[in-house]
Amino acid sequence: SEAFEVGIEFIARCTTAVRCCEDLESQEIRQMRKGGRCRVLAHGTGATGRRLRILDLESGKEGWISCVAQNGRFLLQISTSSDAAPQQAQAPAPAPVAGADASATTAGG
Repeated sequence: SEAFEVGIEFIARCTTAVRCCEDLESQEIRQMRKGGRCRVLAHGTGATGRRLRILDLESGKEGWISCVAQNGRFLLQISTSSDAAPQQAQAPAPAPVAGADASATTAGG
């Protein structure tokens, strides 16, 4: 979990169980969806070194997740500024319509 620094934002690479406590047998309180964003709040103290306390940035709730699967595959990837950027910038804003009220007064005079 050393690669997952406290305070850094990450994106879930797959749907991940969020638990109430560090223990893997603790109650699952929700699922973080693939693509969900979280911020690392603390590293666990367990023997595996794979548990992180996180803030789910979508729900605003805290919980515990694994950062690495048992097979060694990373379950999180670092969030880059382009990941967090809204996609609205691709579509131009609609232009204001000048004299929109005038069309109602010119009909059938």
